[in-house]
Parts: sequence; structure tokens; C-alpha cells
Amino acid sequence: MTESTAFIINRRASGLKKEENWEKTKIFLKKNFNQLINTTYYLEEGLEKNIELDNTKYYKDVKDIDFKRHKNLIILGGDGTIQLALQGFKKLESLEEKILGIIPCGAGDDISNELNIPNKEIAANCINNALNGNTKYIKKVDIGKVILLKNNMKKGLYFLGDVGIGIDGDIIKRLEHELEPVKNIVSYFKGENSKFMQNIGKIIYNISTLYSLGTYKSRNYLVKINNKSTTYEKVFSLNVSNVKTCGGGIKICPDAEIDNGYFDVCIIDNISKLDGISLLLKANKGQHIGKQGVEYYNKKHKIKVVSVESLDNKLFDLHLSGEYENAEKAVFNVIPKVLNIIYNPN
Repeated sequence: MTESTAFIINRRASGLKKEENWEKTKIFLKKNFNQLINTTYYLEEGLEKNIELDNTKYYKDVKDIDFKRHKNLIILGGDGTIQLALQGFKKLESLEEKILGIIPCGAGDDISNELNIPNKEIAANCINNALNGNTKYIKKVDIGKVILLKNNMKKGLYFLGDVGIGIDGDIIKRLEHELEPVKNIVSYFKGENSKFMQNIGKIIYNISTLYSLGTYKSRNYLVKINNKSTTYEKVFSLNVSNVKTCGGGIKICPDAEIDNGYFDVCIIDNISKLDGISLLLKANKGQHIGKQGVEYYNKKHKIKVVSVESLDNKLFDLHLSGEYENAEKAVFNVIPKVLNIIYNPN
């Protein structure tokens, strides 16, 4: 394999925080990818100065990574790491020349699960097959682009996965602030291949959900789906997604597909907090669809553009694949089949 390959490693990812897991991961990288040439390892500056891997570069910001130089980009981290790395693609003339691989090391890993890659070993097998020319392991997937508007400013971001507004945004806001110590403690003790690891994201998400339910206040929004505008009052949650799950396996948009060219949208409004808890529990298995207070739009509605605007002149919270943002208005567009991504076809 002669094309240049970059490994983007997030040492803050849940599966790499524990030193024991990090040591095992370094051995895993050498064992599975030592045959690659023209390989660069990008590691966050200050977190590790003795990676014991050749050609290591340290970065403070994703902007420090030379995305133009590398054809193959392999991410070690979770959905948040993928989200941050996608922002490095904005300067590229074409995404179709790049191949993205994911080695799941996060708390939820909803995107890698969507690609049928539940662990590092399966990821390594798929990546090596793809980089050695087996195109069966590569598919073209959609990405989303969102324009966030606030204070007369615009911010454009790519995303792959789920966007959550309403209580979802409040949950992530709390995870990044009040509940960060809880997240760190639970992440530290999780086992590398245990059932607990598979459920860790859901556990953390549900803890934050219970915390948010006590204080969250529903908001009013103007939502435009394709060309139809609707006012929604007392919105509990609103999700725009091209993957089935969020929060480590919660099936909020159970019909979503990563490569069908459309968004799925789920809106829950005009319900009590008690009903909200009930619907969130049902959403673990996708059983909230069709219940009172739930509107669900899937591929048959052919949604390519969604805009969400606050009707109370206040910023609303949202997350993009687990990364917190806020805005007065958000406009989402789907970019179909633009990114080559490595997946497990078996």
C-alpha cells in the first residue's frame, strides 16, 4: 500500500483514557498496521510523548492535521472524534478521493455500529482489506452540512450521524459540564471487550437524561422540512439523523440509513415529562414510533433540507454526533454519497 495513511488518535476517547487500554492499543496498532508504509500518527499534543510508533506528529487542533496530504484517514476515537475530524474536510476540493476508516474507542460509537464495526479487531480486518484493494469493504455514504446562525454570525459544520435538539442538546450540555466527572469515572473502569463497554454510552446518556428531566423546559420552534413550514409548541426533542441510533444505541430514528440520500426526522412535542421518560425508554428499542406526541419522517418523505428556528428569540442547545453547539436557527442539508467509508459487509 503506497498511498499516504493518517491515524488520528484521540487519547481523551473513553476507550483510550485508561492507561492499560492505551498500552494495549499501541500493541494493536503495531500488530495490525505495521505493514503500511507512508503512515503518519497524529496524536493530541501534551497527552503522550512516547507513543513508540514511527512518524508521530502532535496537534493542538484538528486544523493542524494535513488532510490534503493523506488519501486514507483512520480515526481512533468515538463519534465526537469523527465529528471533529470531519471539519478538516472543509478545505478539500473533493471528498471522493479520500477513504475514511473508524476504529471505535468511544463511549457510544453509534456511527461505527451503523457500519457493522463493533470493535477494534473487526475494524482492523475491514481496514486492511479495504486498503489492500478490496472494494467490497468500502461504501459511499451521505454526510450532513449544517449552518448555525446566532448573533448575526454563521457557522458551517459537517456531520455524520445524529443531531439532537431540545432535551438531547440539554443532555449533551450537561455531559460536557456537570456530569463530566461521572463520565470520566465510568469510562475509566469499563472493560475493553465486555458487555459493559457496549452499553457504557447508553448508561452515561441515561444518567444525564434523568438529570436533565428535572430542569428542562420545552421550547417552541418553527420547523421547515423540505418546503413545508410547521410551528411546533413545547418540543421535548427533535432529531435529524442519517443513522439509526444515538447515545450508544438508542434507536431514535430506527429507519435511518447512512447512504440513502435523505434525513430521518423525529419530533416529540406536547407531552408531559412523565410521558417523555416513557418514550425515551421505548426509544431504546425504537418502540416510540407511532406513539402519541411522536412525529416520524423516514426515507419515504425524501427529506433533504431541514431548518429549525427558535420562536422565543433565545439560543437553543443541540448536539452534532455528541458535540455540543447552540444557535438561534439551524439549517441542515444532506450531501448524498460523497464520502468513501470503510464498513463491514459481512
